[in-house]
Amino acid sequence: MSLVSKSKNKLKTAAFVIAVVLIFASVVFAMFTLSEKRNLKAAKLASLELPSNFTVTAHAGALGTEPNTMESVLKALEFIGEGTVEVDVRFSPSGKPVLSHDEVKSDDTSAVSLEAFFKVLKNYPAEANLDLKDFTNLSEISALADKYEVRDKIFFTGVTEDEVQAVCEQCPGIPYYLNLKLSYFRINSDKYIDAAVDKVYGCGAVGANLNHRTVSEKIVKKLHEKGLLVSVWTVDNEDDMYIALAEAPDNITTKRPDVLFKIIEKQSKK
Repeated sequence: MSLVSKSKNKLKTAAFVIAVVLIFASVVFAMFTLSEKRNLKAAKLASLELPSNFTVTAHAGALGTEPNTMESVLKALEFIGEGTVEVDVRFSPSGKPVLSHDEVKSDDTSAVSLEAFFKVLKNYPAEANLDLKDFTNLSEISALADKYEVRDKIFFTGVTEDEVQAVCEQCPGIPYYLNLKLSYFRINSDKYIDAAVDKVYGCGAVGANLNHRTVSEKIVKKLHEKGLLVSVWTVDNEDDMYIALAEAPDNITTKRPDVLFKIIEKQSKK
């Protein structure tokens, strides 16, 4: 066989594989879309049955603000009342905790310090979700929490199994959710869900922090049966809010808490 013929055969094979992948992806997308529409219809018809301790978290950058700025923090605290505000936490090269989603490469940073945030937080009834993006100097968070007497007002997310030991050793007593990355295609498998729930329970977390796309009523029920909480992120689309509320988690995190509260009020009247 000539080189030209071999090249043509390879191209044909590659084209066939690409075509199969595209068809499969199209089928999966169609099934996902149909499932979402069915879930949405049911969610909009359902009456709310939320846990008694249900909270709404204003995500960093909520209400149209720049994430992790003092303006954003203050606006969220004023709005959320006894709910929760989320900030992202990283450390400067010298170990100073600051509010930032991205890596902090210099101590000469304009980022709001965690200390400044705690000074403000102590004057409000809200709790704070510290979404950890960095784990290099956790003991400083613990020290600042004690200094400003906010230890009972904070908890962690962003924690995976790899960071559990560091969190427990350096910030004893501060609750944390375990971030779970679940497969959408397996969230109705009892075996798969049981293993995920056991993972959360076994590491000492207060609950699971889940992408709203991978939450089901089944996993919420199984986590609750173990006495674990369920926090869902980040739910900004109105249709997704209806679906998330119908799954009855303990917390929904959103950049649009004003919209979520209106939907809760509407659904509560059913």
